[in-house]
Amino acid sequence: MAKNGKTGPQIIEELQRSNTVLPLQASDIVSLHESGVPGDVLDYLLRAQIDEIRRRDMLYRGPLHGGFGAWPGFRR
Repeated sequence: MAKNGKTGPQIIEELQRSNTVLPLQASDIVSLHESGVPGDVLDYLLRAQIDEIRRRDMLYRGPLHGGFGAWPGFRR
């Protein structure tokens, strides 16, 4: 999208609309930056990745531990 002339806010809006979450590594961030992806988009992508990890952790752990799953005292 950046190569097609879209601005950072336009790219972020599209990522939000499509609920896009990418599993990025540091090398991916560097490559995207070198390819011309705006910094605010990279920041958004990292935040979306962190938020998704937290969401999945909450679903896995259980309601009494901040998510839905195991009960207190339950040991695996």
